[in-house]
Amino acid sequence: CAAVPAADSESEKSRGSESDRASKWRAMAVRWRSLTREHLWDSSGSRFIPHLYLSEGSPFPDSFDESRIYFHGGTAVAALAGVLSSEEVLKSYEQMSRNVEAVRAAGGAVAIGMTVYPPYPAGLFVNPSVAVEFSYQNAGDWDWFGGRMVQALVVHKHCKEALEALQMMCDRVVKFDGFFEWFDFDGKPSGSAKFKGSAGALGKAVEMMTSSHSRCADMRTATRIHTYADDTKIETE
Repeated sequence: CAAVPAADSESEKSRGSESDRASKWRAMAVRWRSLTREHLWDSSGSRFIPHLYLSEGSPFPDSFDESRIYFHGGTAVAALAGVLSSEEVLKSYEQMSRNVEAVRAAGGAVAIGMTVYPPYPAGLFVNPSVAVEFSYQNAGDWDWFGGRMVQALVVHKHCKEALEALQMMCDRVVKFDGFFEWFDFDGKPSGSAKFKGSAGALGKAVEMMTSSHSRCADMRTATRIHTYADDTKIETE
């Protein structure tokens, strides 16, 4: 019998090791999806429970009902991670849209990327960036969350809803000529105008919507976004 070259033997070991690691992480993903749904998903309300507090209980006053808070950002990430079914992704988007309409009815200008809604009441947090409502991670509106929700909608073939949500965010990229970190209640941009988290999430959403093998290939956005390492270019049709 011919001897197996050492390089080939090492290559086989490497492939076997990679396969073992992949199997390990796939099994862990299945386990964590199951645990997330078991402990944090409220099927009766089609929403995630904000927090589970252990022995010391909630740090908030008894007068505050945290169960009212809908986590847009966390739901978007969970939807993209495969924690939710296609129907649950759609229902989640519909709830996000209702929250957006509630803010707009009150005179605001937000999209689905709000971190939470309603915001935590002013004064609950010491950190000044979240001590007021619709600021930063306390209901600030982030495209890197909104863009992820669009991606999840595309994955589940909810193309009409994906285009609707994406267009809102692309419109303000064009309006303010940049990919800002987050937007406040009035739709005023804050943070860097070249935030790569926003550019990446929206750019990938656009790519998923318009690529030739996209599940939404027949849909087209009115805005094309090109991202570069050190700059951005935005074109409108």
